[in-house]
Amino acid sequence: MVNAELVETIVNKLADGGCIFVQTDIEFLAEEMFELFRENKQLTESVIDANPFPVKTEREKAVEGKGLPVRRALFKKTAA
Repeated sequence: MVNAELVETIVNKLADGGCIFVQTDIEFLAEEMFELFRENKQLTESVIDANPFPVKTEREKAVEGKGLPVRRALFKKTAA
């Protein structure tokens, strides 16, 4: 799962202007993951309503098919 070390590793490897898309249908996981990314000062957050990619995961389709919410956020790395 996502932890502070993973976030740091991803951000350190990510080019300036690069994006990280995070989504889950599990509310407590969304809050935990989003908060870990929010704590990184090199990232800015955009709340998004839809998957920015043209293909949805099977889980995403199943959850949306049941009318349940999928929580999403997009984080962008700012120039150092």
